Amino acid sequence: MPERWEHYRCSMQGQPAAFLVDLGAMDLAPDDRRPVLITVRVALRRPRPDGLNRPEESARLQKLEELLVERMSRSEGRYVGRVTHGGSREFCFYVADQRGVQRQIQAALDEGGYRGAMLPMPDRKWEHYRRFLWPEREQMQAIVDRRMVQALRRKGDVLETPRPVTHWVAFDSVDGRDALLLLLDDDWHCEVRCGLEAPHEIGLALTKAHAVDQGTVRATVQELESYLWALGGVYEAWQTVLRRAPATASRRVGRR
Repeated sequence: MPERWEHYRCSMQGQPAAFLVDLGAMDLAPDDRRPVLITVRVALRRPRPDGLNRPEESARLQKLEELLVERMSRSEGRYVGRVTHGGSREFCFYVADQRGVQRQIQAALDEGGYRGAMLPMPDRKWEHYRRFLWPEREQMQAIVDRRMVQALRRKGDVLETPRPVTHWVAFDSVDGRDALLLLLDDDWHCEVRCGLEAPHEIGLALTKAHAVDQGTVRATVQELESYLWALGGVYEAWQTVLRRAPATASRRVGRR
């Protein structure tokens, strides 16, 4: 299956955690041929106060990652992701059998100049990948937002230019929808959406003029999500029009 790597951040035990995960691996999870999870944990050389790595260590960690992936490929291991948190980085692989893996991992650690620990664990259902590495709804939305902004940038969009942006939301009750309408300010234009599927079959299309740089998009989506979480609603997607430099036509760009 093709690899689709994405990164995201969240909070774990009061500290930031930086994840890199292959979303493409979900297409084969769980893989009956690889029922064993192998976690390789290494201590960062001089972590930041918040437990993440400093920029000057990134190249060494990248080299170690490449060495581990190359070595584990000899055992037909599937690399599915990593997490950096609390002064350490963990690399996660699924393999058919842990026999012989220790030697390959130690060789990669020695060449990369790190000391580490290998933690094997039976995980036939790929629970670690699906429940720990996989982004939750909020992080997945941030990934989608980033992809959208990147797509607009590639098409020559002037991201800082305000333009109408439509956000789709849905509820499981009319009460939730009506409560949101009372919370939104007058800058929002609201239209009812029909024909949605249960349980969130009561929808709204919310349109507001704003820029589409990453910071503005995330702030707007997070504001809506904070309301929706309390009202039993869900955020679905957003759509906008392309705004290039003057004398270039606009074109609608969106994801449903």
